Amino acid sequence: EVARLYGYENIEDQQIFFSDKGKKIVTKDPQIFKKKVGRFLVSKGLTEIISWSFVDEKYERIMQTKTPIKISNPISEDLSCLRSNLVINLLLTLNNNLKRGFKNLNFFEIGPAFYGDKPGEQCVQVCGVRHGRRNDKDWFGKPRFPDIYDAKSDLLGVLNIFKIYEDNLIIDQNVECYFHPRRSGTFYLGKNKIGSFGIIHPKILDEFNLKSDVSIFNVNFSNILDFFKTKKNVLKSYIKPLFQSSIRDFSFIVEKKILASQIVSSIKKSNNKLIKSIRVFDFYEGKEIGENKKAIALEVLLQSDEKTLSENEIDQVSRSIIENVEKKCNGKLR
Repeated sequence: EVARLYGYENIEDQQIFFSDKGKKIVTKDPQIFKKKVGRFLVSKGLTEIISWSFVDEKYERIMQTKTPIKISNPISEDLSCLRSNLVINLLLTLNNNLKRGFKNLNFFEIGPAFYGDKPGEQCVQVCGVRHGRRNDKDWFGKPRFPDIYDAKSDLLGVLNIFKIYEDNLIIDQNVECYFHPRRSGTFYLGKNKIGSFGIIHPKILDEFNLKSDVSIFNVNFSNILDFFKTKKNVLKSYIKPLFQSSIRDFSFIVEKKILASQIVSSIKKSNNKLIKSIRVFDFYEGKEIGENKKAIALEVLLQSDEKTLSENEIDQVSRSIIENVEKKCNGKLR
């Protein structure tokens, strides 16, 4: 009203200056990546749950926790310990929903797990489970139940958010007790264990009254975040391949306990510059190759960034591949 009486035409025009205070990022890396991981898992069909950080002591005993962290004044008897993993509450959530008539269930949780009763003796984990049919009845294909490869895919998807890819990881079968010993695996980044995947052990399923397989992945979010902070995120410049590539197929007979990833790793170390890609395309077990043996066939793509490879150079790399697999995996060319 004062401006109107004074006269709008009497007010001089002035440029408006905006402050940059509102542009400052107020969320930290852990919050940003938690949101990204959550959105990714939701896009993969998993539903997020948020559960208590307390569990029943009997479940900690089932998970073979050596010294459960007991609470001196618990809310109730069935919430008497701090959880050492997120698996217990996810399996209990599966069981509760199955009792209510739901069949195909996929859950995940991002939350703290505890390994001590002192400040800081905890870590953030990301854990997801799948139960029931992966697809409904359909004329186009048969329904299937979740397997180790579903868990592996979920885990690798989470790691890709942090720009950690399978080629840079080491895999073995040193998993937690709640995993099936022959249908599971663990990823290492150097010497640091960053995640496990596979199928829940049948004995654990019985304890939670679950009748069919449950696929599960578990990621140590805190360890990955620590690595991501120290990692120099520099992308390599793209070099367009100018010279002709060559493909060679190899079939090796190895012991059943040897993982395909071990063979791939051995082949890569033969010549990192010339070996551009390795693909497993066949697998065979039978009496012809002997007991406790298996045959794995791989396709290796060879290419130089400097010239077209000669036949002698390709043969030299091939011999190096065979020697490496024989030495490191005790494999023989089929």
